[in-house]
Amino acid sequence: MRTFVIIALTALSFIGCSHSPTGPSTSTGSSTSGSSTSAVTLPVYPISGVVMEGTRPLAGVTVDQGYGPGSWVVTDANGAFQLPAGGVPLGWLRATKPGYVEPCAVRIAGNGPFAVQMVSLSALTGTPLSSPSGFRTVSGVVRQMTSDTLQGVAGAWVDFEPDPNNTDWLAAVTLTDVSGRFSLCGLPQDAALIGAVSGTAFGRTTVPSDQTYIEIDLHP
Repeated sequence: MRTFVIIALTALSFIGCSHSPTGPSTSTGSSTSGSSTSAVTLPVYPISGVVMEGTRPLAGVTVDQGYGPGSWVVTDANGAFQLPAGGVPLGWLRATKPGYVEPCAVRIAGNGPFAVQMVSLSALTGTPLSSPSGFRTVSGVVRQMTSDTLQGVAGAWVDFEPDPNNTDWLAAVTLTDVSGRFSLCGLPQDAALIGAVSGTAFGRTTVPSDQTYIEIDLHP
């Protein structure tokens, strides 16, 4: 995760979020659970959706779902995308564009269409965000020891890592505000792995299903 974060922070490539009501699914047995570890039935047909910044379609966003190299697509002028069927997706959509983050994860359930909402860095705050039904918001603060006290860390990278065996693949990303506060939404109801990085210091914690506020302490 640390290597990926350092590269991604340099490129300022981030993720976008939020669910829209999905249309009728033509796949069978697709998971609708908020679980980050439950098996996901592959959709029979391509997965489609749109990436937005508020009410504005966002073009030039790279979207994938964990297929691997060569399977990413880029949104068109209307913010629309279509991912191919097949492969081995991780069960979450990922969208990246320089200058934006995705504080809210998007769980794949059926074929869509899905709405992915991205937030520009200039519009980020640490205010708790709302989550779709069946999912939860986890907010908190990132801290680091300064002299003899713990201080909030501004501009720290915070992410949701849906696969504990692949912590370089992130389903939601945000940055802390000037006080070190952050909020991630659209997270599963079961245990969720959250990571944080600032410079060469990092921290990671598993948030229990009944917890919505955390404090992450960074260590070299």
